[in-house]
Amino acid sequence: MVAGLANGTMNILPWGGPTARASSALQIDANEIFAPMVPALAAGLANLTGYGLVDWFTGRGGVGGAAPTPAEQDALSAFVTGGGHLLFSGSNVASRLAGGDMDDQAFLANILRAAVGNGTSSLLVEGQPGDWLEAATGLVLEDGTHGGLAVGAPDVLAPAAGGASVLRYTGTELSAGIASTPGGQVLFLSVPLEGLVSPL
Repeated sequence: MVAGLANGTMNILPWGGPTARASSALQIDANEIFAPMVPALAAGLANLTGYGLVDWFTGRGGVGGAAPTPAEQDALSAFVTGGGHLLFSGSNVASRLAGGDMDDQAFLANILRAAVGNGTSSLLVEGQPGDWLEAATGLVLEDGTHGGLAVGAPDVLAPAAGGASVLRYTGTELSAGIASTPGGQVLFLSVPLEGLVSPL
């Protein structure tokens, strides 16, 4: 209980970067570091109310991808429908949600505004030309040779109703990022943010 209170949202938000670095240094998935804090979130010990932005990253996820639990989906859905902004990233979470139950599929379509697309992803991404991430060029994802965990083969995304592609696999029309429209209240990236190694 004490650990749950200490790991409240106020304490979690500033630690995204350190969590990613610890994950890389220890050669373990970020979820192994973050997962022990999830019961505090699910039990309501950490409340998203009052925050304007939540960054929810699931990393590469492993086999089948890491998807938010039903309690996490409920909390994130309430946050977004209440006007909050969500930055959500993970390599295989779209596939995991698409292959899940009706609630998982509804979260993917209605909150993340995405579906699983067709095609083969790569480890190079760029902003969609003419869109607000256009300046993001030459982004390289970790392949295991830069000191971090290899991101594997991230999902290819497709926009669902109310979504638009804003990030793509370099030189293709295969989407790596979907923003809700209008305004981009939700940004869903199939590339884990902690997996970006260049030019950052």
